[in-house]
Amino acid sequence: MNILAVTIGGLGDAVLFSPVIKALRVRYPQAIIRLLVASKLAASAYAGASEIDAIACLDISNRSTARLGMQLCKFCAQSRWLNGSYDLGVYATGLDTKLAKGLKVFAGVRRTVCGPKPPQFPTDLECNVALARRFEPGISTADAFIPITEAAEAEAKRTLQAAGVRTGEPVIAVYASSDLPHRPRWALSNFVEIIRRIKEQNFEGKIVAVGTRAEGREWRDADRERLIDANLTGKLSITGSAAVLRRCSLTIGNDGGLMHVAGAVGSPAVVVMVSGRTLIINKELEESSAFVAAWLPGSEGQGVADVLFGDYDFQGQLSFTWQKKEGENFGL
Repeated sequence: MNILAVTIGGLGDAVLFSPVIKALRVRYPQAIIRLLVASKLAASAYAGASEIDAIACLDISNRSTARLGMQLCKFCAQSRWLNGSYDLGVYATGLDTKLAKGLKVFAGVRRTVCGPKPPQFPTDLECNVALARRFEPGISTADAFIPITEAAEAEAKRTLQAAGVRTGEPVIAVYASSDLPHRPRWALSNFVEIIRRIKEQNFEGKIVAVGTRAEGREWRDADRERLIDANLTGKLSITGSAAVLRRCSLTIGNDGGLMHVAGAVGSPAVVVMVSGRTLIINKELEESSAFVAAWLPGSEGQGVADVLFGDYDFQGQLSFTWQKKEGENFGL
């Protein structure tokens, strides 16, 4: 049996789709499962995954319809050459209907099963779990995963040791993601203030920065006091980053792909949301160990740090219930 599983989105979307992959392998242990993702970064998240037989990438970063059409034609031609047709196509929540029709016609997908849309479930992860349960009823949100191979473990150990982190030493990871420029981003100065406060609490371990090489350059400019013990940005693969995050006692970060990775490997995550109004935050609440609505603190990162470290209590209270979905009446 040939199965085509498709998730078109970023690294985080690929991680949120992982329960579907697990369910398909449980239901069809002898099937050939091919995964189609939207970027090399997302593809690297599944490197070494025993649940998948092959991974292909359809780069959607280039918005040219002609370029995307050429990529799709190439993928379909290769699929037909290597696999013939697909007995089953399983598509993540939000997959473009035109792409689904194109795969059906040109890649020879005989039967398709699509994920439910977000209004039916509060989060993308829950939508994917609902899709996964069509194949394996026992799947839950806890089944989100990212494979960590022996090579990834060795990469993480080697990188941490080179940065002066001893085996067994407590580690906190900081991820000041710039993955999602269209969303509010907590200023690096606020992260620096949080790190300073952690140091003042006599944390007996190391604080490391993770992320891309570009984010690493931002850290070097913002962390003038060199409070970060090890800047690992740009030095790790995705699975190597996952192995580091699995070691961490805490991950602090902006929304981005590695925060989903941290959740998938079980690293406790604190989310601080900066916004001028209430937003739909079901997904973030589900994946965080603690969640803080900081509103718009501006340059006053000190105030956020005060409540995070217990110097002052959280006292803000809304006059209405925070909405779970668009269109709710805010409890008024």
